Amino acid sequence: MDIIIRLAVLQYMVTQAVMKCPMTIADWNISSMALQCKKPNYYHCLRDESGNIAQQCLERVWIQNGMCPEYNSKAQRIDVYDCKSHQNNCPTATFWSNAVYVYPGCFSTSDATSTASQPAM
Repeated sequence: MDIIIRLAVLQYMVTQAVMKCPMTIADWNISSMALQCKKPNYYHCLRDESGNIAQQCLERVWIQNGMCPEYNSKAQRIDVYDCKSHQNNCPTATFWSNAVYVYPGCFSTSDATSTASQPAM
């Protein structure tokens, strides 16, 4: 009789609190390599609904024009909120959540937290 052994692959969420996110592609890539995310997860540096900033490995999702990604720690997924930066540096096109460093307006501390939820793609 054949015995089939199935291994469950557990995804361990690596979360590391940081004071600020990298704001250039070079710094983003350095931080990404240090965290060693494995596909389908990608390096993200996002704030959560409490305003805490953390870098972690998450599946990327599309973020709509004018919106910013935010990690919802209760639902353990990426939500979005309206970018309200007064410096005209909010997203102007749809983008992957792991490319948020392109839009400094998403790191403004005056923006409101999660106002909308977006399904993962």
